[in-house]
Amino acid sequence: MKKVGLILAMLFVVSIVMGQQQTNKERIAQLPELIEEQAAAEKYDEAAKLSRELELREELEIALKDKDYKKAAQLKDELDKLEKEGLKTSTDAVTTAQKTEERPVSRKKENIKLYLDLTFAGFDSYVYDRQEYVEMYDENGYYIGSTMQTVRTRDNMFALNLKLGNKFFFGPGEKKFRLGLDVNYLSLNMGLSNFNNGDFFPNMNFSIVRPGIVGTLFLNEKRNMGIDFQVNGGMMFALTGYDDFIFPPNLGVSVNPHIKFWYNKIGGGIEFNYGRMRNTNDIVYQHVGLFFGFRF
Repeated sequence: MKKVGLILAMLFVVSIVMGQQQTNKERIAQLPELIEEQAAAEKYDEAAKLSRELELREELEIALKDKDYKKAAQLKDELDKLEKEGLKTSTDAVTTAQKTEERPVSRKKENIKLYLDLTFAGFDSYVYDRQEYVEMYDENGYYIGSTMQTVRTRDNMFALNLKLGNKFFFGPGEKKFRLGLDVNYLSLNMGLSNFNNGDFFPNMNFSIVRPGIVGTLFLNEKRNMGIDFQVNGGMMFALTGYDDFIFPPNLGVSVNPHIKFWYNKIGGGIEFNYGRMRNTNDIVYQHVGLFFGFRF
């Protein structure tokens, strides 16, 4: 009985498919003209649907010739589904692709950049007032005594500098030139040696949270190469040997412009730092250096 039922089911499918053979051939002959008409009328969705129908019907014709009735039944189901639902899957895919293309690209990562810079070839200069005795002589060249005078002195030294901060860009991320806010969380500078007299003293100054502005010029369409133009300013603290007391640290203000070329996550540039501490010795600090860094 099971075999009889199976045979009847197969005959039923064959009868359905065979019954459609004549109409299938006729439909195949009609479809090319219908596709051209729909395309000429700019009804591209309908033309695409008819093109898909033509493909399915041609495959159905081949399946019937090969007596592959199982595949023929599957193709018939697809034709019925196409007739009822149209090119739903394909249309949705196109619509999704269009929306994705039209939707503004999220550039959250491009709007916030963390950076870490290290100056490997830097020079510090400290200008300060120093009290020293000056010998005095009369008009005949005889020594008559000495007096205390204030002498303006400059000391130069090799230095290292470390900076950590964030850049926060404004506006659309597709612009070739972008402006933003730069926050320098930490700037640590240490002079390593004194060139004038050979003495070694670790003159150190540091700044915490110096705000500034940054302008970035992108140099290619991939936006993975550019130049940063930046300037920061804020409070600075100094531990130096140029004041009467090392502790507590001298308080002053500083300004730090720099230019940085970067590619992907690596970059390098040149920076200048100027600071002034209003204390008893009126210390002026200047720094210039070449640096490399990372951009995340």
